[in-house]
Amino acid sequence: MTGRCYSEHIGPSAASESESAAGVLRRRERVRHATVSEIKDLAWTQIAGVGAASLSLRAVAREMGMTSSALYRYFPSRDHLLTALAADGFASLADTLEAAETDATHRDISPPERFLHLMRVYRTWSLAHPTEYALMFGTPVPGFDECGPEAKLEMLRGVNVLFRMMVSCVESGRVVPPPLDPSIERKLAAKLRKWKGHAGEGLPPEALAGCMLVWMQLHGAISLELFGHLPPDLLPADELFEQQMRQLMALLGSPAVDA
Repeated sequence: MTGRCYSEHIGPSAASESESAAGVLRRRERVRHATVSEIKDLAWTQIAGVGAASLSLRAVAREMGMTSSALYRYFPSRDHLLTALAADGFASLADTLEAAETDATHRDISPPERFLHLMRVYRTWSLAHPTEYALMFGTPVPGFDECGPEAKLEMLRGVNVLFRMMVSCVESGRVVPPPLDPSIERKLAAKLRKWKGHAGEGLPPEALAGCMLVWMQLHGAISLELFGHLPPDLLPADELFEQQMRQLMALLGSPAVDA
């Protein structure tokens, strides 16, 4: 009896303490999440003004009214913060491309048209996120690897969307990439096989070369526009980009596609 009463008395109290402790942890996590978000927002603002190479954790801490040592508990160094920002950028792009892939798959359009749709979405995201794009694909920050392990997984998630679309185009017969030049075929094919990764399985070397051609042309067009290197008379570059991407699809052996 005594034991049962003792158990009944202690049980609810222990449960309440456990719930209280869990509540404290949840509040701490919310505070930590909010602090990390504020640090990142201020860092993006600073990068937009002075560039990633000049990002200063001390300056971010001053903006937040924190000591530098307190901020270092969240990000031990500038490179840790830049890595987190790059990972966020690649994740945002990958999310956007995956959503566009799903949308294009459900639309009654051919694989090459879906591929064009993805490239338009890629450009739209890039123009809407110039600071993120510059960190991810712009001038390298000395001593910093923007494609470190944390960011690489998110980068590959986005790249794999383009791989999957190329696989779809080739399997449908709507894209027939030209053969590799015989003078470089052996060496280039070996490099392409090493590079292809899991998503490129099943693609012949000429299609893998086509994937890289898409990547180079896409980023060349976007970077020239985003960093102000196109003639003003051609801006906004919607039509020029569309023409370039359609010519690219033609180079890859695709027939004319609809708008």
